[in-house]
Amino acid sequence: MDDSLDTTLQKSPALFKHRETLMKKQEKALVRLQTNLDERLPEMGTKDDVIRLNVGGTSQSVLRRTLTQIDGSLLEAMFSGRWDEGLSKTEEGEYFIDQPIELFLPLINFLRALATKTSLVAPPTPPDFSNDRTKQRDFHRMVEYYGMSLGVYPFGPTTLIHRRIQAPARRLRSIRTTKSIRFSLHPIACFRYPKAIPTRSNHSRSSWVLTLQRRLAG
Repeated sequence: MDDSLDTTLQKSPALFKHRETLMKKQEKALVRLQTNLDERLPEMGTKDDVIRLNVGGTSQSVLRRTLTQIDGSLLEAMFSGRWDEGLSKTEEGEYFIDQPIELFLPLINFLRALATKTSLVAPPTPPDFSNDRTKQRDFHRMVEYYGMSLGVYPFGPTTLIHRRIQAPARRLRSIRTTKSIRFSLHPIACFRYPKAIPTRSNHSRSSWVLTLQRRLAG
């Protein structure tokens, strides 16, 4: 057993070196393929180009950078500039998107908000169709089809999460203290109303605070 382990450990550096060499070769091959693709199909246009879309019969104008901002998505590939001549167009020269406008327009508006986000304002929230389950399911399907799920729903496509986050005020549970005084307060009450907390010892005081926070969170 020990001899086998020693033999394996002795061979490990050479094995790692071999795999590292293979990975470098594969990386160089990918770089060559990317270079050839760039030479054969160079990107045409700029990020500031105005793209004319026809979404299910309704015309929309969108900046190219708005449509292509989610890396790895189908929209990024379609409107990168390489495939403009191969995309389906209407007689007016608009790029045709075979999706309902009531689903695709909220996606475009979300991308517009995402393109203009700042650190001073909360990030944009995805379109909410919680009142219409059919439309919500169709929107999720469309987002998944375009490979944009992680960009639109970084925490998962669940409206329940957004509802809980956006709820105006959670129902705070009433806590009865040792003095039979009822409170309906956030855990910050532990600091704003210190007299309501047992003071026999630091340990009992911290335990009471922990219990209060658990009950409020539960």
